[in-house]
Parts: sequence; structure tokens; C-alpha cells
Amino acid sequence: MVITMTLLVHALLSLNLMFSCWIVVIPLAIIIRYMSKPGNIYLVDYACYVPPAHWRITSGIFIEHCKFIFQDEKIVNFLRKILERSHIGDETCLPPSLHMSPPRETLSDSNAEVQGTMFSTIDALLKKTGLRPQDIDILVVNSGTFSPTPSLTATIVNKYKMRSNIKSFNVSGMGCSAGLISISLARDVLRANPNSNALVFSTEVITPNFYKGTEREMLVTNCLFRVGGAAILLSNKWKERKRAKYSLLHIERTHKGADDQAYNCIFQREDSYDVHGSFLSKDLISVAGEALKMNITNLGPSVLPISEQLLFSLNFIGRKFFNLKLKPYIPNFKKAFEHFCIHAGGRAVISELQKSLNLTEDLVEPSRMTLHRFGNTSSSCLWYELSYLEAKGRMKRNNKVWQIALGAGFKCNSVVWKCLRDLEAPSDGPWTHYLIQYRRTVSLVWASESPNLKSCLSHMIRLFKPLIADLISLPMPTVVDVIGADGVVIDDALPLHIHKKETMPRISMSNPMKLEHIKLSYRLLIDYVFGFMPIMVITVTLLVHALSLHFSTFGPNLVFSCWMTVLPLAIIIPYMSKPGNIYLVDYACYVPSAHWRTALGSFIEHCKFIFEDAKSVNFLRKILERSHIGDETCLPPSLHMSPPRETLSDANAEVQGTMFSTIDALLNNTGLRPQDIDILVVNSGTFSPTPSLTATIVNKYKMTSNIKSFNLSGMGCSAGLLSISLARDVLRANPNSNALVFSTEVITPNFYKGTEREMLVTNCLFRVGGAAILLSNKWKERKRAKYSLLHIERTHKGADDQAYNCIVQREDSYGVHGNFLSKDLISVAGEALKINITNLGPFVLPISEQLLFSLNFIGRKFFNLKLKPYIPNFKKAFEHFCIHAGGRAVISELQKSLNLTEDLVEPSRMTLHRFGNTSSSCLWYELSYLEAKGRMKRNNKVWQIALGAGFKCNSAVWKCLRDLEVPGDGPWVSCIDRYPVKIQDLVEDQARSGPESRFGKRFGSGEFARALQRSGTATIALVDAGKITRHVR
Repeated sequence: MVITMTLLVHALLSLNLMFSCWIVVIPLAIIIRYMSKPGNIYLVDYACYVPPAHWRITSGIFIEHCKFIFQDEKIVNFLRKILERSHIGDETCLPPSLHMSPPRETLSDSNAEVQGTMFSTIDALLKKTGLRPQDIDILVVNSGTFSPTPSLTATIVNKYKMRSNIKSFNVSGMGCSAGLISISLARDVLRANPNSNALVFSTEVITPNFYKGTEREMLVTNCLFRVGGAAILLSNKWKERKRAKYSLLHIERTHKGADDQAYNCIFQREDSYDVHGSFLSKDLISVAGEALKMNITNLGPSVLPISEQLLFSLNFIGRKFFNLKLKPYIPNFKKAFEHFCIHAGGRAVISELQKSLNLTEDLVEPSRMTLHRFGNTSSSCLWYELSYLEAKGRMKRNNKVWQIALGAGFKCNSVVWKCLRDLEAPSDGPWTHYLIQYRRTVSLVWASESPNLKSCLSHMIRLFKPLIADLISLPMPTVVDVIGADGVVIDDALPLHIHKKETMPRISMSNPMKLEHIKLSYRLLIDYVFGFMPIMVITVTLLVHALSLHFSTFGPNLVFSCWMTVLPLAIIIPYMSKPGNIYLVDYACYVPSAHWRTALGSFIEHCKFIFEDAKSVNFLRKILERSHIGDETCLPPSLHMSPPRETLSDANAEVQGTMFSTIDALLNNTGLRPQDIDILVVNSGTFSPTPSLTATIVNKYKMTSNIKSFNLSGMGCSAGLLSISLARDVLRANPNSNALVFSTEVITPNFYKGTEREMLVTNCLFRVGGAAILLSNKWKERKRAKYSLLHIERTHKGADDQAYNCIVQREDSYGVHGNFLSKDLISVAGEALKINITNLGPFVLPISEQLLFSLNFIGRKFFNLKLKPYIPNFKKAFEHFCIHAGGRAVISELQKSLNLTEDLVEPSRMTLHRFGNTSSSCLWYELSYLEAKGRMKRNNKVWQIALGAGFKCNSAVWKCLRDLEVPGDGPWVSCIDRYPVKIQDLVEDQARSGPESRFGKRFGSGEFARALQRSGTATIALVDAGKITRHVR
């Protein structure tokens, strides 16, 4: 209103309203345009993995090796035929574990393969760029279906001693297109974090995925997939532009998961003999073609010249509305890109994409040569292809390259890069020693260049020279004489040889090249004249208006006009720079079926059949006594069997039951349709199937094809808040969007059946659970949202060996895999929390607390005063605390570190008692507990603290937007009246129950009461004639 009134008064005084408006509006329009435009993302450099020579496996050796593995002539002959038709050469590589007979597929072998690939490639990249590991701000790794604990990102952090505030994301299960998904993830996180460097590493771990069964559809992958990896350095720092190779122009993602045929064309499953492998459907090629069609339909308007878009539109209108018998017009993408990097998934895949895009053999040469030399290296193959183009010396300034990746789910992803300078052939890289073997003669076609000023002038010379020569009947000059090197034939064998054509054909009415010149002139007219016309009109209008005004008229008002420009800018710039609010609209927690419940007594009885070792059973009994876990926690049905069943189908049944039930509840509560979801993030512990869990959700709920999905795994119990962090950054990069986050831990494949005590503990603690959270940055969602996200703080202690090794997935001395928990876990958790709250404090603590802390620190450090370190009172910053319910000792340690009362840790202790350690989802059960108790009021702040392997400590701070009523549904509805549980009362009840209590066989009544009081058990189960009865006050 103030600005409007000022403008009106100014108009009445000077009668120069139009000019004053232009002075204000134009700078505002420029600033708003600049501020809303995302910053440039630069590809500084990249490196590809070159396996050692002893990893190579020729086709002949591979077939001989298969004879010992399968011992079936039909299978061997089938594999031989696949290899003969695959176009894969004799220099591809497999890891050493698969050179053995039988192949060795242990966890340690898989780790050896991936670590060798990662470290070698990242070392090469850091050497090329001159960056220190501490200069990396964002780390993204994708690794197929292999998802160990600690995650591969934690392994990199530990190896290179990276900073504790690094933002790391471990993507898995997303197929061969995961490499470009990781680029998409890194781009969005970079946009949310200016002036940062991002390291992306893409690979596929071959060791655990070799199929030893007999089904032909699952044998094909043995022939195609080979070892490979690529490390890419991205940056949004302006200073990196000088040495960067490429600039990121566009990313287009297409997800066909809603179509059942597409979803099922690549599937990880077990065959009839329970041997797991990856099934490839015969529909794969047609599905790939359909996915590409959808992808280029969305990509076209962003990359094609206006002339091509206009031709496509006219063709479409003529066929659809005027019933003209025209062939569908396929846009000529060769006018938009000089180079193509097509996913080297196999000979048939390359041919299908070549046909769909109408590409010549020269343009698909990088893909075919990469398949021949390195095989299908999954998500990293596109970088071998780009390296091939550089090694051939073909990447020139302003050239555009289109990377196309396909993957299970089914997904088709595209990335467009622009070359920033002429790139010389590198002296090192994957093709250095083999380039002379890949000799191809390539004809460079001038018409395929992207339209810039220099090429425009060259094309204009080409356009008029033939016409003049045709009129005066003179011989045409050579192409080299006219525009230099355009149109020459280059032999790519080293050294390069340039052959000049003698003459160009003269233009006549019968010459087909005349049509090409007409098309070219039409294209230049559309792309340049029409493109610059709006700018020219505005510029001319301003100049005419400025000249028509007399200096004496606007001179006295010059100061006022300046203020009219500066004041709006001063308001708009801070507003545009501030990130938008992220709202938590609602969430839902999973409540398992009653028949999934596992009373502690029945769990111990069950363990007697599994372990047949009294020492192990007694150890488990002691752990349970001290755990504070109640009798209503749940395990999946597969673990109720004896022996436990840990098949892939059982794990899928568990996670799908958890996901679908929880997401159904959330969608029902919010009233949203699945098609309203724009971003999907799932984290799932170490379980990483193909298709990914995100693809399973897309297929179940028939979500849109342009959904941005991310599947995270291997990141421990802190992955829930890590997923919130990722969703926040992607939301900031994509305004007016909704994000669905699902957090869970799949228990089925992680039950340890060995005898090592450090690995038995997890059997007692972890239980089934899951949570679905709906986030949004839409302003209209604020009215009904429950919370607003204030801050996220992430701490990674992976650089410290003690912290890194305190939770490790490994095999015991008998080859049985499980999760090892170190005795240092509690102390490491305390140290990680200390670093986290040190970084979080300045954002959340009141000034008084910050001042007291600063004075205490100065007095101790600079004046040698004998003062105790001052622990800030976080109770002045938060009304509620949701502490990771990882176990009794973890809660107690964090309670002690933060100096919290029992009331403040009550949600954590009660969640542990009722649901157990549900890993990454436990924080949402705790928040639901607070709501069920009616404690969440407007402007209350809640602090969520999560701990996880690696070692990580993550924090999220939420602000309640309104007084929340007690929900009518949720995980606590049926039992909230019984909580909080009073341990002292339970001890008295247990003492009165006498020797027939749950553990009464080991203790008398008085002795038992004292032992129970020491252990802190909060649940009593009486065993009477095989029946387990709960007594809870």
C-alpha cells in the first residue's frame, strides 16, 4: 500500500508515471528473475575405474568357468549364445571372488570389491582436481542392491577423514539409472546449499548378484554385468567455472512404475529352488522404448529449438484436429545435441534407442565401444562413454551432450550437459591405453551444431555461397575454404588426419541440398529473430520514451526515482533469498497385527529351538531383562517360525505390509490422492531389493511418471531424519510440491543365528515398525499442517575409527552374518551428541544461554579459571524431546548428557517399552505419544535426536503450529491409558507373583524382586501351563 500511494503521489506531481514505473519495474523484474533462477551446477571433473589386469575375463574363460559352476550343457550353451550376440569384448572384468569355483559371495568379498573400486576412483579424481577430502560438502553414493552397515558413504568418510558436517546420502536399489538419479539428488542439495562441492560415486557391486540357478531369464545378467565405477565432482561455486568441464543444463526423470508391465520387466526374486537372481522380461526392450518416448516428450520443450517444436506442434494439430494423413513427426534431436551417451545396457537396448531417436552409427559409437570394452557397468557406463568422446578429442566448446539411462522400476532418466571449453584428449583415463584399438572414421555434419553466433555466421556463408555460385555458374569453393574445419572427414586414429573434400555440389532446383538450406534459413529465422524480438521491442520502447522526456522534467525527481528503485529491491532481495517454509502436514505410524506380537517369554522359548545353546539363550534372557522392552512388541511372521525363514519373498512381504498399511492411513488422514505426491523418499535399513521400495510404492498407488523418487539404505537408525533432510532440500529446489517420506527397518533378513554375544544383542532390541510423513512447501497447506520445520543438524563421526567400527555388519568366524555392536557405542553416542548440540545451539538456544556458555568457555580457556564446563539448558529452548529409543542405555546416556528429567524422556522410554527399537521410525512413535497425551500446544518446540551407524547423530527441530487435539486413531489409541508405566509398581507386582513369574525359576520371590529392580524391566509375564499372561498397571 505504501509503494502504491507513493507512486500515485509521484504521478500527480511529475506526470511521469510511465517512466517512473519503468524505473521501478524493470530492475525488480531483473532481480526477481535472477533470484528465482537456480544457480549453475558445474561438472568440475570425473574419473572412471580401470580394474586390474588380473580381473579380466575373456568370453572363452567365462564359458569354461561356467562349466564347473552349472554342470549343465544346455545352460552353458545358452550362456555362450548370449555372449556371442552381446557385443561384449574380451577385456571386461569380474571381481576375484567370481573367478573362483564355486563363486564366493560373502559380505567380506563384496566389501573388498566395492572398496577397491571406490578408493581407486576417488583417489584419481582428487588428484586430478587438487581438492582435499575436507573440501567435500555433499557425498552421494549409489551401489545397486548392495547395502552394508556402515553405509558406503560412511566408508568413504572414514577412509578420507572427511568433515563431521558433511551431508551424505546412500542411494540403492534404483537400477542402472541410479547414476543420473544421484546427479539429480546432488543438484537439488547443491541448490539448497550454495557455495558447496558435491562428490557423486556410482557403481554396481557384482559379487553378491551372480545367479547360480537354471532359469534362462535370470541367467542373462551373468553375461552382461561387469565391474565399473565413476566418481564425479559437482560444484555450484562460481570460482570453479574457470576450470570446470561442463555445465548442467537440464535433468528429466520419467518413472513408468505405475504400469505393471514396466514394473515387472526387471525383478529380483527367487527361482523355484530358492536361488535368488534378477529376472529380465521379454518386454524389456518395448518398455524401454515407451519410457524413452515419455522422457523425450517432457524433455523436448526444454532443449529443442523453436523450429523443431513448431514443426512437431503443427504435425500434431494436423493429424488430430484436421485428420490429415501425416506421419507422426519425430523431432530431430541432432539439432539440439552434438553427442549422445546412451545407456550401454546391451546390444538390443542400444539399437532400440538408436532407432527411436533416428541416430546414425557415429552417434551411438561411444555406447557400443563402451559395451565392448567394459561391458554393462550399470550406473557408471555413461561416464565411460563421455570419457570416450573426450579421448577422441570430440568435445568442443558449447557442444551439448545428452546422457540417457534406463533402470528397473521402470525408469528413464536424462541429463543434458554443455561443454564449457575445448577439451584436449586426456593423458590418463579408462581409454588411454586402448584408444588405438577403437578406430572409427567420423563425418562431422555442420547442420548438427547448436545455433550460436559463430555457427550462425558460418551457416549464413554456407547459405548464400551456393546460391551465388548457382547464378554465375562458377565452381564451388571447398568447405574448408569457406568455414574452416566444418564438413571435413576426420580419422579418429591417432594422430588425426584431415581430408579435404574437393568441392561441394552446386545448388540447383533439382539438388536435394536446396531443401536443407531452406530448412536452415527457416530455423535461423525462428530461433534468432523471434527469440530476440521481445527484448528488442522493450529496449526500443525505453529508448524512445527516455528521449521524449526533457531533462528538466525528471531531473528534480532523480533522487526520488532512485529511492523508488532501491526500496523495493531492499525488500525483495532478502525475501527471495530466504528459503521457504517446510510444513509437516501429517504423519502415520504402523501398528502391526496382533498375531505379530512376541512376548518376551515366548521369544526365549523360541530361541531355545533356534540356538540349542544354553549360554546363548541365557545371555539373551539377561539382555531382555535389562532392555525395558515389553510384551507387545512385534516381529514379522517369518521369524516366528523355527528355524526363522529369511527369504527375499518373506522380506518383501514384511516391508510391503508395513508400507501399504501406513501410507493408506496417511492418505486417508490428509485426503490427498497418490497423484498429488511430487517427491518420494524411502529409507529401509539394509534391505535393498530390485525394483526399489520407491518403485513398489509408485506401482501400488499408480503415482505420476514425473515423480522424483529416492531410495536410501544402509544409513542406520538415523536415516529417518536424514530422509527428512533430503526431502527438505528437494522441496526447496522444487517449489509448490508435496513430499512423502517413509521410514522403516526390515527385520526378516537381519536375525542373527550365530553365537557371538556382540552380534546377538540386536535380536533382542529391534522390532517391526514404520512411519509415513507428508511434508509440503505449499502455502495453502499451512492452514492444516501440524508442524513447521525450523532446523536440521547433521553430524557424521565416520572419520574417527572408533566411531566408525562401533556398529558394523559382518560375518562371524563361522560365516554367519549379523550386526556387531561394540562396547564403545554409548561413549561414541555421547561424543557425537556433543558435536551435534555444539553446532545446533546457536540456532535454537536463547541469547542468555549462549552468553553464559561463551563466558564459561572464555574463563576456562583464556583466564585458566577452575570452572566446570557449562552445559546449556536446552529446556529453555524446547518443550519436548524425542530421543532415539535405541535401548535403555542409549536413552539414559542422552538424558544424562542433556540433564533432562524423567518426564522429558518419558516418550522415549514408553516407545521402547511398547514398540521396541523400531530404528529410523521410533521418533515418530514418540511424537505420536506426546500428541496422544494432549501435550502438544501452539508454538511448542520439539527436538528429535537420532543416532545411527557410521557413526551419525542427526537432529530436527519442529514448531507446533496449533493446539493439537488427541487423535482418534494412531499407534497409541488402544493403550495410551496404561502409560506411562511405573517401574516401581511393576516390581511390587512381580514380587507378589512369586517364583512362578516369567523368570521365577531362577530367583526366589524376594531375590527376584531385587534382580528385577536392578534390571529395570518394565513388563511382567507369568508363565502358567504354557500360557503367557501380561500384568501391566
